[in-house]
Amino acid sequence: TYMKTHNATGIGEVSEPKLGTHYLPGKDNILLFALPDEEVPSIVEVVRGQKAEHHRSGMQAFTIPLEECP
Repeated sequence: TYMKTHNATGIGEVSEPKLGTHYLPGKDNILLFALPDEEVPSIVEVVRGQKAEHHRSGMQAFTIPLEECP
């Protein structure tokens, strides 16, 4: 399961600010994945590999425990 959010704005630690303005143009996308615990390490490794190749991309991975509510 995943969700993609378009036109996100913000300021990261290694990339230029993307605020969608004339002075700070650009926008980002956010991808959220709901994965079983055993799949998380492989996805985190993919993100680490991409960050190593594209160190100023601002790509990040966060893990948050999820519980589905009935």
